[in-house]
Amino acid sequence: EKMENAYTASSLDYLFVRPVGIGEEVVPVGEYYLQEPGNKNKEEMVGGNMAKMDVARFMVDEAVHPTLHKCSKTVGSKPGTPM
Repeated sequence: EKMENAYTASSLDYLFVRPVGIGEEVVPVGEYYLQEPGNKNKEEMVGGNMAKMDVARFMVDEAVHPTLHKCSKTVGSKPGTPM
């Protein structure tokens, strides 16, 4: 929490990535879904059981073509996917 506070108080551009349900044996599907912080709507909550490669894809996409700035995002699989 102290680190996040330091970033949010600074002039730096940042993106906190919070992956959910990363599975060791999960096959990459080439897609990812984002959930807004604090969103508790079950129909919009990202699913679990996500491949590490799909999380990496999101991070590379944002590094190469940034669209999110000074925020945090939860990334996961298709909503409704069980953990």
